[in-house]
Amino acid sequence: MSGRGRSASLPPADYHPPQRLFHDADGEAMVVRFFSEIDGTHRDFDFATFPVAPQLRLWFAEAFLKATGPGGSKRRMASAEATFQGIRRFARYLGQLRHPPKTSAWLRPVHLDGYALGRRDTKGWSRELGCVRSALRAGEGTPAEFLIHLDGMRTPRKRDDPTVIYTKQELKKIQEAARAEVRAAAARLREGRAFLHRWREGKIGKDDVLAWERGWLLDYVDQHGDVPRRIPGPTAKLQWTRTKTVVGRHGGPRVVMAQLGMTVHEAAAAAVLLICLTGENLTTIATAPAVFHRPDGYAGRTASVLVDLVKPRRGARKSSMTAPWSDLPPWIAGPPTTTPARRRGELTTPFGLYMLLVELMDFGRGQAGTDRLFVPWASSGGKGRSRGWRTGLPKNATFDWGRSLGLPVDCDRLRLTWLERHQRPVAHTEATLANEYLVRSRGDLVEYRKVVAKTLREQVRKARTLERMRLLSTGDVRAAVEDPELIAKRFDMDLVTLRRVLAGELDTVLGACVDNLNSSFTAPGRPCEASFMLCLSCRCARALPTHLPIQVTVRDEMLVRKPTMTPLRWAERFAGPLAQLDDLLRHYPDAMIEQARASITPDHRALAQRLLNRELDVR
Repeated sequence: MSGRGRSASLPPADYHPPQRLFHDADGEAMVVRFFSEIDGTHRDFDFATFPVAPQLRLWFAEAFLKATGPGGSKRRMASAEATFQGIRRFARYLGQLRHPPKTSAWLRPVHLDGYALGRRDTKGWSRELGCVRSALRAGEGTPAEFLIHLDGMRTPRKRDDPTVIYTKQELKKIQEAARAEVRAAAARLREGRAFLHRWREGKIGKDDVLAWERGWLLDYVDQHGDVPRRIPGPTAKLQWTRTKTVVGRHGGPRVVMAQLGMTVHEAAAAAVLLICLTGENLTTIATAPAVFHRPDGYAGRTASVLVDLVKPRRGARKSSMTAPWSDLPPWIAGPPTTTPARRRGELTTPFGLYMLLVELMDFGRGQAGTDRLFVPWASSGGKGRSRGWRTGLPKNATFDWGRSLGLPVDCDRLRLTWLERHQRPVAHTEATLANEYLVRSRGDLVEYRKVVAKTLREQVRKARTLERMRLLSTGDVRAAVEDPELIAKRFDMDLVTLRRVLAGELDTVLGACVDNLNSSFTAPGRPCEASFMLCLSCRCARALPTHLPIQVTVRDEMLVRKPTMTPLRWAERFAGPLAQLDDLLRHYPDAMIEQARASITPDHRALAQRLLNRELDVR
C-alpha cells in the first residue's frame, strides 16, 4: 500500500485457486481447465489424445497450464485455443517419428526443425510458431539447446505486402454511416424509454389500443428481458396465437426488443466509430467495461473519463491499461471553446461516444448481469444459439455491418489509418509505432516525406529566429575573476548574480537562469513555469563551459531517439532544440566538445532522459 493509497483487494484467508489440471497416474485422462480473464468463461482442453508418451504428454499439459495461467500471456479464449492447437500439432509430429522422445529431456533442435519444415508454408504459421514458443518456453526440464533454438526461430515479415490505409473519402464514408446508425439507435431507444415512462405513469389510456399494448409489451420486456412467449389464454394453442398476434402487431420480437436495447448491427457500428476516434484494437474496444472514473469531477471545462482496458497481446504485466478519453476530437491539442451543450460531442469525441454507449446499453447490462460496455440484443445467435443478450461483439460483426452497407470495413485498417494520420502511439511505444505499424502502411509516402521535410525546415527556421541563450566563453569566465563588473555589465547581470552563476547556484538543466521572475515565457513578476528546454530561447538564460557535458548529452540523446520515433513526431519535438544546441556548440572547439563527452556521467544521462521525457516540466 502506498502512503496515500488504500489496501489492495485480496481474496479471503481461506481462498484456494480452482483446480486446473486433472489427470490420473497412467496419463489416460489429462485435462487442463482454462479460465478466460476477459469474460469469465472456462473450457477444458484434453491432452489425453496427444500421441506421445505419458510423461511428455504431462509436460505439454503443464507447459500449457503455465502459459494460460494467471502469470501467463494467453488470457483470452481464442489465444488459449490457438496455443493448444499449435502444441497438439507439434505433439503429433513427434508421435510420427521413428524414435519419438519419451520426456522433455529428449527434445532436441532437430525436432523443431522437422516440425517447422512441414508447417512453415501453411497459412497462419507465424502465429502458430509464436503460440508454440510461448507455451514450450514455460515447460520445465527442457534442454538449454532446445530453448535457445526455439527462441532463435523467426518467421520472415511480409514487407512486400503493406497494408493500404483508408483514403479520406473512404474513412469519411465509414464514419458517416456509423454515426447515422448510432444516431438513429439513440433516438429510437430514448423515445422507447420515454414512452414506457409515460405508460407507467398512466398517461396512455386503454382507449388507444395500439399505444397501450405497446406500453404493456415494453413493460414486459423491461421486467423479463424478452418478449412474452405465452400470453395467458384457455389453451396452449390460443396462448401462442395471441402472443404471435400481439407481438406481430408491433413489428415482431426484433422490433420490440430494439426499442429498449441496441442490436448487434448497431453495436458493430458503434465499435467501428469508437475505433475511428481512439485508434484502439477491436478486441480492446469489444471487451471495454462500462465502469469508469471521471477525473474532471463532473465539473471540468473539458469532460473526460478514465477507462480500464485490456490488451492481452501486451503480456500479463502490461495487458491492463487505463485510457483517458476526453470530450475533444483526437486532432485538437488545446482547450475547447465554451460550448456547454450536454450532447455536443456524442458522436465526434471519444468521451461523448463512450458515455452514450454507457447510456444506450445500460438495459442490456442489467439483463446480462455484466459490467461490459457492449451488450447488444441478438435476434438470432447462429450455430444453434437462440436470441438473447450478447456480452461483447460476435465474431465478424463489424465486417458484416460494413458488408450490409457495401462498405469495406476492416478494423485493422481503421486502426492503422488512425495511427498514420495522428502519428501517435496507442497502447504501444513510439518505437513500435514507427517500426512495426507505420512500416506496414502504404500511404502516400512521397507526400508524408514532404510534410516531414517542411516541418524540419520550419522548426529549424523558427529556432534560429528566436532569442538565443547567451554564452560565457572560457575567456569570459577568466575575465570575470579579474574584472567582474565588466562581465556582469556585458551579460546584463549584477555582481551578486554573476557570482552565483559562476558558482553554479542558478543552474537549471542546460544553463543558468539570471532572473526567474522575468522569463520570456511567463508574465513579469511570476516565477517561470516553462520547460527547461525553452531555456535555449530565453533572455534570462546563460550558458557556461561547465554546462557543456549536459548539453552534449541532451544533443546525443535527441539523435538516439530519432529511430525510435516517427519522423514527423521527432521533427516536431526535437528539430528546433537540436538546431539551437548545434548553434551553441559551434562556439567550442572540437577537442573541448570531445573532452566534455568523455566526462559525461550516469547522472548526466539520467538528467537528460528526464528532460526529454518531460518529467521535469511544471506544466
